[in-house]
Amino acid sequence: MNISRKWLREFVDITATDKEYDSVMTLAGQKVETTERMDAEIKNVIVGKVLSMKKHENSDHMWVCMVDCGSGEPVQIVTGAQNVHEGDLVPVAQHNSYLPGGIHITKGKLRGVESCGMLCSYKELGLTEHDCPEAYADGIWILNDEGCEVGEDMNVVIGNDDSIVEFEITNNRPDCYSLIGLARETAAAFNVPMKHHEPVVKGGAEGVLPGDGLGLLGQTGGDRQGGDQPGGQRPHQQGGQPPVEQLSCQIGAHRQAAVPQKGQHLEMDGYPRPAQHKGGHGQPPGERAAGEGVHPGGQLQRPHQQPPGPRRGQR
Repeated sequence: MNISRKWLREFVDITATDKEYDSVMTLAGQKVETTERMDAEIKNVIVGKVLSMKKHENSDHMWVCMVDCGSGEPVQIVTGAQNVHEGDLVPVAQHNSYLPGGIHITKGKLRGVESCGMLCSYKELGLTEHDCPEAYADGIWILNDEGCEVGEDMNVVIGNDDSIVEFEITNNRPDCYSLIGLARETAAAFNVPMKHHEPVVKGGAEGVLPGDGLGLLGQTGGDRQGGDQPGGQRPHQQGGQPPVEQLSCQIGAHRQAAVPQKGQHLEMDGYPRPAQHKGGHGQPPGERAAGEGVHPGGQLQRPHQQPPGPRRGQR
């Protein structure tokens, strides 16, 4: 079971370091396997503002930019991107910075002009088009609409200032297969109060649902779980992802549901069993393999078996 320390703080207010948290929780009975910092790969990358731009004297497509990094004098950075303009906020990998994949950025010269860092695209920060659907894929990531400030750490901007804690949950504690369950354990282990949230439901359309708002079978054509939706569908079944798939795959319990697949059937215990096509084992009730029959004495007879002969002393 993986949880986010940042998400956990919404329910339990603790200031313990990762090492302290792992030790206390393990001693309390919830063993911590690993803790991973999400900002471990990105170092010294901040938000910068492009103050000025001029053509590179030895290139027909490069630009020499003066960038305000929020501390000290503006730095000079050479870029070949064509979507950058004066006044833009951009990710800046400063001198002696690190990017995902172990890429080390230092100052150097590009065609004879000194460059004290690099302007970054979202791909160079380990993000994809799903994280930044409105960003230009083949250029620098423009941060004008991201609500960030000059000099701010990019790990904070992209939400990497967090730790992912992996717990080993035993079978007798299914209540800990959730963030709420582990938040209760954390509150008890650190002797701090638990902060419960009052659910807030936001309507998706105008109007008032009849009755209790859930929709009763026979009144709205739906069921109590489906709500007042056409055909009893839940909102996420009418398009889009299920709510659980909108969360990061790094968080949550990693278990495979026992759902029968092709070539399987359900036994009485509710678990799938693979169908054995060689013989009659694993066949659904009421079905027998081809060629099988029943001996008059009531014993199951298969093609390769012979009827039992008379016993000794019998005629």
